[in-house]
Amino acid sequence: MALGVKRLRLDLLARRGHRGPTYAGETVMRRPRLRHPVALVLGVLLWGCGSSSGTTAGVPWPPAPGTVPSPSTARVGRFVAGPALNGARFFHAQALLPGGRVFLAGGLFLASPPLPRIDAEVLDLATGLASTVAPPPGIHFQCEVVPLAGGALLLVGGDPGGVVSRYDPMTGAFTRAAVLRVPRVGCTATALVGGEILVAGGLEPRLSAGGLGFTALDSIERLDPVTGSSRASAARLAGPRVGHTATRLGSGRVLLVGGHPGRETASYDPAVDRVAAGPSLALGREDHRVTPLPSGALLVSGGSDGGGRSLDSLEVLDPLGVAFRLLGGRMGRGREDHSATLLADGRVLLAGGEDNGAGPLGDDVVLGDAWLVDPVRDEVRPAGTLTRPRDDHRANLLSDGRVLLAGGEDGDGRAIGDVEFYVP
Repeated sequence: MALGVKRLRLDLLARRGHRGPTYAGETVMRRPRLRHPVALVLGVLLWGCGSSSGTTAGVPWPPAPGTVPSPSTARVGRFVAGPALNGARFFHAQALLPGGRVFLAGGLFLASPPLPRIDAEVLDLATGLASTVAPPPGIHFQCEVVPLAGGALLLVGGDPGGVVSRYDPMTGAFTRAAVLRVPRVGCTATALVGGEILVAGGLEPRLSAGGLGFTALDSIERLDPVTGSSRASAARLAGPRVGHTATRLGSGRVLLVGGHPGRETASYDPAVDRVAAGPSLALGREDHRVTPLPSGALLVSGGSDGGGRSLDSLEVLDPLGVAFRLLGGRMGRGREDHSATLLADGRVLLAGGEDNGAGPLGDDVVLGDAWLVDPVRDEVRPAGTLTRPRDDHRANLLSDGRVLLAGGEDGDGRAIGDVEFYVP
């Protein structure tokens, strides 16, 4: 849907339907989802305390260093089950830590009604065990995690009061780092060359006589993680953006892509605090993914168009940032809210997500298939089937070449409490 409202489950009218048949690698979502804004506010008072024990350690990686195959000879690979998390979650923050550990925080554990998690955990991939850490001072879902110099992590967005949380992996503790000038859900947060963080777009929660509502934002602010201050930018986007992406380019500029019905992109220059029009997309999209490539080009995958239809197309922005072009290959079906991970050999793994409204009764279909994209050769081919369909999960490339996929939402609107690995 336009402006990414679909992602927040915030529309006032619940979409009703029934569970359809399950096909290979997909699950049709059960409806209704009670996506009322008041449910979201009530949900922040609850603790998401579902847990399960870890039973499976990480999968060993066989190739020796220097034996990563070239794209032309690489095997498709396989997905294998991994350990359980302490808490099921989707729309969460996730980042790799030193020593083969993974940080996970916040997110939602139920979509109907949308109930946030207010806890955090660290998963040790060597032992397959997850440990709970003290909760962050803010509530973070549909947020961004930004690594800082020194190894700390900053959680930006999702909190109704605009609280920004800082996690120190050395002490395992959270602190309150800052407060945004405008509270935002579904914003982007991008580290700038000078150390500041660009926070753009999203939805601002507003309480009025008519109840709780959300306003899509065209504003920008710059957060200084050292001083803990945030200042409003004089620049504004050409229109509100939600469900967009923001990528720092080699020039230091930040390119904002999608998040509204049009094809226009926006280029922010932090040196002069100014927004200019960027190159136009071949197709307008939101809830897509943008993957920086080794050449300096950007791969844009999936998303949904202005009418809520999920897209199966791929396009690439050339390394000079002049123009987007559609690739000839497609993903086999439309998908959004998937993961897109750059592999060591230059290919991109696209996994899971959902095909909006593609079920037999118009339900969303949670996907369990994956695709490998070679942007240089314009090749797209199947990459196998996940151990279970996942939507709104998170993925990271590990140092041994595997890809970790964690959490996500299943076809019944519930959070998933385990991880799996893609082994190339």
